Amino acid sequence: MSKIEGGLFAAPNFGGTGRLMDMWNSNNIYFVDAVNGSTGGPGKDPETPFALPSEAIDACAMGASIYIKPYILDQSLTAGQGVYYTDDIVIPYEKSGIALVGCGNPNPHNYAGVGIKPSTVTGTLIEIKSNSNLIENMHLTLAGGTSDSATGTNPQAIILMRRVITAGSLSRTYGNTVRGCRFSDDKSHPTITPACLTSSIALGCAVHTIIEDNIFEDCLGGIVMQSVIGNQEDTTVRRNVFGGKPSARDCDIVLSINNASCVNITIFDNIFADGKPHHVGGSHRRFISMPYVDYGTGILANNYFASSTVSNAMGESTGGTDSIVAENFFFCGNYYQGSGTTAPYGLITT
Repeated sequence: MSKIEGGLFAAPNFGGTGRLMDMWNSNNIYFVDAVNGSTGGPGKDPETPFALPSEAIDACAMGASIYIKPYILDQSLTAGQGVYYTDDIVIPYEKSGIALVGCGNPNPHNYAGVGIKPSTVTGTLIEIKSNSNLIENMHLTLAGGTSDSATGTNPQAIILMRRVITAGSLSRTYGNTVRGCRFSDDKSHPTITPACLTSSIALGCAVHTIIEDNIFEDCLGGIVMQSVIGNQEDTTVRRNVFGGKPSARDCDIVLSINNASCVNITIFDNIFADGKPHHVGGSHRRFISMPYVDYGTGILANNYFASSTVSNAMGESTGGTDSIVAENFFFCGNYYQGSGTTAPYGLITT
């Protein structure tokens, strides 16, 4: 961290962590430190930080960068203490362009990285209600939560972006990015009910979204995409790893679209590890499920699936035992563990 003229602090831009916006944003940069921070802040430099990310969001203007220090475990404490921030985070409709950036190791676990869990075991951790926000380089978890605790009035997700047009509770989530995070222990089966979207990342008409370079482990739901008010379109899911015990996963990606305007959905260069999800209470129990297959389009390309058999693995319509892919979705260059002696050596065709 370096001082610039006037005593303000500028955050460096190392390896994608940080934003070039900060060159014009010196009075709208905030710092969070669980150990040394306080509710009173003012949070404008690392020496007087806030204690929680939500406090920085309350204080900042739109376009702010919020840098979060790892909550380092004091080895003198008992196991589990001092590991996670505990917070309920809402980026409100009135504040767009917020960056929440963890300043620890890449794709961090909660040691040497920023780990955050919600303050209640049934709540959503981060709800985004505005446009063009960035969530980067944190371990986000519902560890300690209660399985299937989500309801229509309390949809439980790790990150929830859902369009709402009701006066007083407006939400319009366009152009958001989730990058380089680790997700764990999502506790609710993935659902596509518009009023109750649940998953690690739940998108309800959150268009122009980019989800890239994340790790999902032991999550009942990875990513859910649903047309809620308008269409889920222009969504990029790339270079993510979905893994963990198959018994702890229901479905890694659920894509629920049924309109010809649901276009430019690209799912590519992802790894679906550790075997097909088969949680005992799951309703999908697949790597990918597309419940509605008549309208909308996009492409699945260059993904890798932890399956040793191609037989009916990627069926169109309702036919796939490992995944259900819409007939109008393009399916190019995806792979399983091939064992034959002739081509195509693991290349999957629908």
